[in-house]
Amino acid sequence: MTNPRSPRLLISFHDMALGGIQKKIVDISKYLIKHQPDTNVRISLRRRIGIFINQIPSKTKISSPYRPIYRLGGIRFFLWMVKEILIFSPTHILTFMDFSAIPTIAAAKFVFWKKIKITIGEDILTSKYLDDTYSKAHKRLKQNLIQKYYPQADSILVQTPVQKKDLENILNLPNSPKIISTPNWLPLDYPYQETYINKDIDILYVGRIAAQKNLTKFIEIIKQISHKDPHIKATIVGSGEEDDKISQLIKKNNLQKNITRVPQIPNPQDYYLKAKYFLLTSDYEGFPLTIMEAIASGCYPVSYDLPEIRQFFNKDTSSYIYQTNDQAVKLLSSPPPKSLSYYQSKLKKLQQQHIQKYIDFCLN
Repeated sequence: MTNPRSPRLLISFHDMALGGIQKKIVDISKYLIKHQPDTNVRISLRRRIGIFINQIPSKTKISSPYRPIYRLGGIRFFLWMVKEILIFSPTHILTFMDFSAIPTIAAAKFVFWKKIKITIGEDILTSKYLDDTYSKAHKRLKQNLIQKYYPQADSILVQTPVQKKDLENILNLPNSPKIISTPNWLPLDYPYQETYINKDIDILYVGRIAAQKNLTKFIEIIKQISHKDPHIKATIVGSGEEDDKISQLIKKNNLQKNITRVPQIPNPQDYYLKAKYFLLTSDYEGFPLTIMEAIASGCYPVSYDLPEIRQFFNKDTSSYIYQTNDQAVKLLSSPPPKSLSYYQSKLKKLQQQHIQKYIDFCLN
């Protein structure tokens, strides 16, 4: 029987589809069961769907509305979260991003007699996310809601100092102690394996097919390389709102023989193991899981120059970071650097430390 004084953590989010936040929820649930079994965990979702649903431990309760929340999502999710808080009576809440965090905070404050510590996981560069996701009018509304509700949380966890500064500017909270930079970690169940001898994929992308990921740039880079090497083989693994656009661009540039499309899959490691390079073309990121997964699998990452990623590559930096397409082409056409083992060791050392630190911020 659970001690009534033990922590009761309610995690609220959208769904358990493919994504870094979803994998983080799985890890937190598994880690708490193993290392802090007195903590009672409940996951509340707008929609009970996604490839990671089956990875949630059986001891963790998953709840969701009988009918998935789509229309009037914020209002309906607010009402749902009021019910969840009354039923579960959490001592702590962990919620992610504006579409989950705003209605969750509103619900927790509505049930004002319950004293609940609220943590937001803001796993993105908020200003860029707002610019790229919403129209001008909708962005203004979302930003006003963020400015109103985010300061009501007890802590907001971001992945890098760059994200912290960005959110402080949006919230007009300079040097705020409640906005905390705590790094991402490689998923706990992700195996470190030797790479395949025969690597039949030259360049790989894994992730959402979305505007943020700028796969137009990915295609432009592959096209440049194909002028020198017509047999270049690239693979895009993932699905998203820009599926049709990317397929059309591949066809328009006559790259059907060079670029293979694969729908999203729950475990893409086989692709990392068979690939020489992982190419990231995102306009903005926190510190993406895909970079860590590639490193752990012996697939050399080549990333657009983002502050969050540059911060990690503190050795042989110029072998992993590019600013122009021409620089990316040069890196992808050169022998891979010999410093990857250094970054594999770095990930191993930081993995347990980073997840425990994150949980401590949520529960203490």
